[in-house]
Amino acid sequence: MILNSECTTRCAESRGSVIDAVRAARSLSAPRTPNSDLSLTRRAGRQGGFTLVELLVAIAIIAILAGLLLGVAARAAEHGREARTKAMIARIHTLVMQHYDTYKDRRAPVNDNNPALRALKGQDRALARLFALRELMLAEMPDRWSDVLFKVPADVSSVSDLTNTGPVYLKPPTALTSSTYGGVTPLNEAYRRQYFSMLDAGVPKSDILSNQGAECLYMFVMTATADGEARSLFNESSIGDTDRDGAYEFLDGWGRPISWIRWPVGYESDLQMNARELGGDPTVQAWVSAAATDHDPFDPFLVDPPAFRTVPLIFSPGADGVYQLYTARDSIVWRLPGSNPRLLPYALINSADGDFYLGSPMNDNLDAVDVNGGADNITNHNITAE
Repeated sequence: MILNSECTTRCAESRGSVIDAVRAARSLSAPRTPNSDLSLTRRAGRQGGFTLVELLVAIAIIAILAGLLLGVAARAAEHGREARTKAMIARIHTLVMQHYDTYKDRRAPVNDNNPALRALKGQDRALARLFALRELMLAEMPDRWSDVLFKVPADVSSVSDLTNTGPVYLKPPTALTSSTYGGVTPLNEAYRRQYFSMLDAGVPKSDILSNQGAECLYMFVMTATADGEARSLFNESSIGDTDRDGAYEFLDGWGRPISWIRWPVGYESDLQMNARELGGDPTVQAWVSAAATDHDPFDPFLVDPPAFRTVPLIFSPGADGVYQLYTARDSIVWRLPGSNPRLLPYALINSADGDFYLGSPMNDNLDAVDVNGGADNITNHNITAE
């Protein structure tokens, strides 16, 4: 039995060896074709890495995707800046308009120290009250330093230069006639203090005037609105001093000053009329008839027929950084020439750039009206109209 078992095992091992030998022989004798060699080479190459062509294609695809992502990110960032700017201007607009509307109920006493004004009766007296109210609004809602001083800043280097300057129709409070800076009202006194603090610090007048519209807007909002608590409504990134003169400005999403015009009679929007399209002369009947359809709410007795409702213009230059609006910051915009100067916001303003209505859209050189000027500005007028 043992011999038979060993024999069986050895026979099986012999048969296995023979089969292995046959297979090896067949493998050696089988011819190799070029295609089989190439296939083996390719398989080996793929196992080792990418070909140069494949790498270049991958790099190109990655570059295209990266470019698309960068473009999307840039547009998203731009939309974010625009959204922040709109939110800022909307917040400022609310504060400005809340204060602006209070003048409908404010008393503006006529300066009876002037014999000519004291003698006025009836409609002339009512017109004098309207002019006094406008002087009050100008003194407390300045959009340039000449509004604060009632004199061009070039002529004001010390408090003594303010002698015999001030409103024509408005009677200043008695308590302020002997104040340090001779302010028309307590608010106006605070604004004058800001102006002289910059002068006393040695700030050149050119720097004081460079962003005066934006700086006067900030000063007015922070001093006169929200019961003096307006500062808490704005974060640090929305406030700055871009010209480093010590006077702050509200900044848009691009870090540029947000400016304003109190009576933008030449600005075209859905919120108000446009003086440029009313015939160019406030005395003509076409202008007066148009103004009657949306008359100045601060003139309830209609004593100034050409007066139409205006909405203060708060504006950012937008992405291009160019304002292209007529502001005439180099001019006194509140006193018309003549023996009895008066405040008429609807008149053409004389400046070094020419005679235009405040708020008019201008060309690149700011020396001619261009209806497309400032088209990409972000303003409270176009935000409110949306």
